Amino acid sequence: MVSNPLVSVIVPCYNYGSFLSDALDSVLSQTYDNWECILVNDGSTDDTEYIGKSYEKQDQRFKYIYQKNAGHSAARNKGLLTSKGKYIQFLDADDMLEKEKFRLQVPLMELDGNIDLVYSDILGFTNTDPDRKLTPVNFFTQPLVSGRGETIITNLLPTNFFLPGCVIMKRAIYEKIGNMKPSYGFEDWEYFYRMAFEGFSFYHDGRNGVKLISRSHGNNTTHKAMEMMKSKIIVRQEIMRVTNHYTKENKLNLDKSYIINLLKGHKRLLVSDQRIANLYYRNYVGGLKYFFLDTYYSEKPMSTLISSIKWTYYGLKKAFG
Repeated sequence: MVSNPLVSVIVPCYNYGSFLSDALDSVLSQTYDNWECILVNDGSTDDTEYIGKSYEKQDQRFKYIYQKNAGHSAARNKGLLTSKGKYIQFLDADDMLEKEKFRLQVPLMELDGNIDLVYSDILGFTNTDPDRKLTPVNFFTQPLVSGRGETIITNLLPTNFFLPGCVIMKRAIYEKIGNMKPSYGFEDWEYFYRMAFEGFSFYHDGRNGVKLISRSHGNNTTHKAMEMMKSKIIVRQEIMRVTNHYTKENKLNLDKSYIINLLKGHKRLLVSDQRIANLYYRNYVGGLKYFFLDTYYSEKPMSTLISSIKWTYYGLKKAFG
C-alpha cells in the first residue's frame, strides 16, 4: 500500500501578484491533498502580500513568508529551509500545475526507490490569449531522458532540459546538496548539475495531468536574450568550477576521459557565448579573441564567421537604431 507523504510546494514571488492567484489555485486544485505551499514574498512592492495572506487565511496548508528582496535563489532557499515535506515541488509564481501531478507522481517515487527526481512536460499559453489555449512547449533542444550519471550530465551540457516547475524531488536530494547558488538567471541549471554529479536518478514523466503550465508574458526581445546569455556564461563558469572540484575530491564515479571531454564541451560552448556577447556589446577586441577560440574549439570557421557577422549587426542595430 502506498503511503500519503507530505509534498512541500515552494513558490518564490517578486512583483508577480497579478499572476500569483493562478499559481496558488493550481496547488489548491491538486487531487492529492497532503501538501503544504510555502509562498516566499521576495520584497515585492505590489499586492503579493495581500494575496499570500488571503490564501493563508483560506487554507492552513498555505504558509506566507516575507523577506527583503534577495533574488529568486534566496527565496527558494528560504522556502526549502522552512519546508517539512518528504517531497519538494518547485513552482514559479507565474506558472501553474496540472491537477493530477502529485497524485500520480508521488506514488511513482514511493513505489520505485530508484527514482529520486521526476520532471514533467510543459504546456504553454500566451498571457494575452483570453481562451488560454494550451500547446505543448519545448524550450530546449535536448531529448527528454531518464537515468543517472553520464546520461543526465551529458544532456545538461548545453543547458537545462526542463524548467524548475516541472520537478518534484525527494527531500533527500536537498539534504545532500544544500541550497541553490545566488541568482544569476540559470541557478537551477547548476543546481540540477550538482544533483547529477551526486548520482541522483532523474525520471521523465510524459503522462497527461502532470504537466507544468507555463505562461508567456512580456517581450521576448533580442536584448533580453542577451541578458540571459550573460547569466548563462556566469553559471557555466560555475558549473566548470564545480566539475573541477568534484574531480579533485574524487567524488565522481565517472571515467576520466569522459570528464575531460565534458570540460572540453563546456569550454567550447562557453567561448561561443563569450564571442556572441562581446560582439553584441561592441567589445570587438574581445569578440575577435573569442572568434578565434570558437573557431578552434568548434572547427567550423564558416558558421562561426556567419554567426559573428549576425551578432555584430544586432549589436550595431541596438546601439544606433
